[in-house]
Amino acid sequence: GCGLPTFPPILSRVVGGDQARWHSWPWQASLQYQSGSYFYHSCGGTLISDQWVLTAAHCIGYDFKFKDIRKL
Repeated sequence: GCGLPTFPPILSRVVGGDQARWHSWPWQASLQYQSGSYFYHSCGGTLISDQWVLTAAHCIGYDFKFKDIRKL
């Protein structure tokens, strides 16, 4: 079928992977949301310049507000 993988994935998450060391992927970004005083990873992104992160549209959502953006 068009647009379907030849071998569909059995699981949708990484299983048996290795923990990456901090700063080993400097172009990767973690999009996080805050709940109380904690932050939780929700999506990934890629740095395409010193001021821009490219991510998937579904990572932003309809209730996204620009005031929620922070550079860490």
